[in-house]
Amino acid sequence: MSIDELFSKLGYKKEEYTLVKDYYKRMGLKEETLYGKVSDTYPFLLKIGCSKKEIIKMSTSFAAIYSYNVDNLSQKLIDLEELGYTKKEVIKIIKEEPQVFGYSINKIKRKLNSLEEIGYERKNVLKITYTTPVIFSYDSQSIKNKIDDLMELGYKKKDVLKMTKAFPKLYNLSIEYIKQRIKDMILLGYTKEEIINMTIDMPTIYGYGIDNITGTLEKLEELNYTKEEVLNMTKNFPAIFGYSAENLKQKIEFYDYIDLHEIIANESFHLMQSAPVSYARYKFYNEEEGISIDINNYGKLFVNNKYFEKHSKITKRELLEKYKFETYLEEKNKVNVKKKI
Repeated sequence: MSIDELFSKLGYKKEEYTLVKDYYKRMGLKEETLYGKVSDTYPFLLKIGCSKKEIIKMSTSFAAIYSYNVDNLSQKLIDLEELGYTKKEVIKIIKEEPQVFGYSINKIKRKLNSLEEIGYERKNVLKITYTTPVIFSYDSQSIKNKIDDLMELGYKKKDVLKMTKAFPKLYNLSIEYIKQRIKDMILLGYTKEEIINMTIDMPTIYGYGIDNITGTLEKLEELNYTKEEVLNMTKNFPAIFGYSAENLKQKIEFYDYIDLHEIIANESFHLMQSAPVSYARYKFYNEEEGISIDINNYGKLFVNNKYFEKHSKITKRELLEKYKFETYLEEKNKVNVKKKI
């Protein structure tokens, strides 16, 4: 079997295995030698949990992966676990950043230490690097420069550390991109100070396309909130940007149904609770305790689950099973059909 036939058998397309072959051709490696290395390494990567698709992606982005013998690859996995990563985290790292196989363990240790010196706790360093392993390829000065750039925009260092712990991919975004996103949001009606505060709480906003952000604002206006209310809702609870249009529609239409539209406008953080839970609690209070939820006692809907279960003597699972949200949706659809008729 030729090397081309081997690659084809393993799932590579011609353009994919050509990238790998060309790399080794430049390195002066004979095809029969590459054949042997692929035959050894490919099964090893499958065995540790990489899929065929992932191996192809790893080897086309880092063809040198086939230049290491299996013992060296295996030792690198062990070394990474000894640094504090779980086996699952180690596999995630090498899948996303196979170049890590080419870094000495001392280089990796220096990277982790440099992040601690910046101000992260060790547990956060591990989380940041396995969540966004491309950080291993950044030099320490580049990371420090990114922190300085963000501070010049108005963030404090503690804010930057908080943001990057929650959203490590912030390090992947250029400062020009971040500045443009701020300008875009100012045009939508926010002040720069408001954007800074929102992104401290919800740094993933920088990961959303501007179309997604404007789409969320438009959806809220479609649900009968004014532009001013929409801006206030998202300023007070920026996590709204992470909800799908259908999710928002489902929740807000239910709160409209029980006359809590204005409450959500002023206390948008209540949108973090799922519609099925709110509906089930609403029905429980009405049918089991004879309490009609309104603007005077709506807080009962949003108490934490531990408190609710203790006082209601019913578990969340039992509650959701007894008062199914689907029942509300069916009744709502029947009403809508009658209206159309």
